[in-house]
Amino acid sequence: ETALGEKLQSVIVNTHSDSLEAIGYLKDHHSGRGLFAPLNPKSIPSEPLYMNGTQGIVGKALNFIECQEEYRPVIELLLKNVVVVQDMDVALHLHQEPNFHGTVVTLNGEMIDVNGFVTGGSLESNSSSLLARKREIETLTSTVGNIKNELNASQENIESKKQGLSQLEEKLRQLDQQTHASEIEANNKLSVLEQSRKEAERLGNRKSSIDEEIAALDMERDKLVAEKASLDQQLEAAEQKRVVEEKQLAAHREELEQSRSGLEEISTEISRLKVLIASLIGRRENTLTEIKRLELQQQNLKQRIEQREADLVSNQNRITEIGEEISNLENTVLKLAREKDQLAETAVQEEESLQQKEESLKEIEQDTRELSRKIQEITETLSQIEIKRSEHRLQIVHIEERAYEDFNATRDELKSAFDETINEGETEEQVKELKEKVAKLGEVNLAALSDFEKTNERYTFLKRQQDDLAESIELLHSTIEKINQTTKQRFLDTFELVNENFKEIFARLFQGGKASLTLTDEANPLDSGIEITANPFGKSLQSLALMSGGEKAMTAIALMFAVFKVRPSPFCLLDEVDAPLDEANVVRFQEMLKEMAVNTQFIIITHNQKTMSFANALYGITMEEQGVSKAVSVHFN
Repeated sequence: ETALGEKLQSVIVNTHSDSLEAIGYLKDHHSGRGLFAPLNPKSIPSEPLYMNGTQGIVGKALNFIECQEEYRPVIELLLKNVVVVQDMDVALHLHQEPNFHGTVVTLNGEMIDVNGFVTGGSLESNSSSLLARKREIETLTSTVGNIKNELNASQENIESKKQGLSQLEEKLRQLDQQTHASEIEANNKLSVLEQSRKEAERLGNRKSSIDEEIAALDMERDKLVAEKASLDQQLEAAEQKRVVEEKQLAAHREELEQSRSGLEEISTEISRLKVLIASLIGRRENTLTEIKRLELQQQNLKQRIEQREADLVSNQNRITEIGEEISNLENTVLKLAREKDQLAETAVQEEESLQQKEESLKEIEQDTRELSRKIQEITETLSQIEIKRSEHRLQIVHIEERAYEDFNATRDELKSAFDETINEGETEEQVKELKEKVAKLGEVNLAALSDFEKTNERYTFLKRQQDDLAESIELLHSTIEKINQTTKQRFLDTFELVNENFKEIFARLFQGGKASLTLTDEANPLDSGIEITANPFGKSLQSLALMSGGEKAMTAIALMFAVFKVRPSPFCLLDEVDAPLDEANVVRFQEMLKEMAVNTQFIIITHNQKTMSFANALYGITMEEQGVSKAVSVHFN
């Protein structure tokens, strides 16, 4: 990979024409750049590699490559001057040899080229080279196969253990049945013995009254005594057998407990393997996805190559057609050249006549320009006359409007009322005095009555609105008072219940001690603060500020559970609340959490393995590739 570099991504083509066609396609479609290698490259003479038996040389890189014979010239062109050595020291020594003119590559991927440029360093773990991905896929495939074999072996071992456990349980059940039957038989014999004793007592009572039956009774008594002795022996044997069977039963029970503990260990190991398998499956899915993407890219490249081949065939056909069209066009050009010569002669004649016509046209254009100048002067004079006429009309209209505004008379009325004997100065003085009197009178409000009615109606409406607002405010104050009283009573009731639950749960979590909630302002509970006082077992009464981190966390958990007991929440998220807790407190927290989980679903963010052990499901976030996060889940059914 180091020696080939970017050439590893090159595409092998048949000829340079194919390379030019592919480059043209990339340019036309703006599809980026590409590197193309001809199948039969030009042979370039080079000096042989003199390695002089240097220690640490692995060999020529060309000797380690296997490929089809048709691609051998390309491989020889790329790697004929490349030598593989063990480390960088050997590479430097070989490069400094005066007779050595080649590239040196170490087994770790470091390189010194012909010009002395050194390539090295650390490769990133998420290398995107094709060979690295291929090796990673092979490694992952082998790892997955080994893990599957281990899983199958573990499952077979579990099945065998389960079968052995079933056999032990069946054997234990048979022993229980045998013990039960022996106990029943012993009880029956004891009852028979008891009856025999009662019969002997009855016969003894009859002995005094029935003397003639003494001999018979003596014989029967001896028989009963012998039978009693036999029954006593049988009872003792049954008792010994029962003791032995109880010992066997205890031994089998101990074996069963050991089998169960072994089964639990195996189950734990299975859970760990399931988590590992889930992680490996996720990595395998990512790898398969990448493989599918590369295969799809390969298919696309094949399709593009096939399309280029089809385009090549069509282009060749097009070249043939264009060649024929060029021949036809050459014939047409010859014909057109002849026609051009004929037309050139005609054009010369036409040009001479055209020059004569242009001279006469110039004279006509000069006369036309002179007439246009005169017409323009006349038009400008008419425009000025029209402008003055419009100004006079506007002045007349303005005078008529002003006369109508001042005297309320039209133009015709003024003409008819005109008197040459009127003194204009005196008339103007009278008009001025009349205007001053009218100005002193001011404007007359003819709508004063209607304005008063509207204002009075508005006042009445606003007065009614004010009364409604006052009534609403009074009702609102009374409602707020009722709400405050109800809220205060409910708050105090809830506070008392939470306080009682807090005392109980605190004593349970701390295995003793006392704790309480108090109001900082009991006279005004709705605006009051709440103070927590805690007294763990064996310590003096103190506030939360004087407690340790674990004690604070346990006190907060006790308060949360106390509130949940009064008002359960369907959902609760706890973020690393068990971080400051030791193992014993984690166990007590676990027991309390199981009780509260009946009414509330808990989601816990934790790093504590003890807390993870009693969860129903685990969700983990892993980053197999840099910058790519993935969720892994395990359900404990």
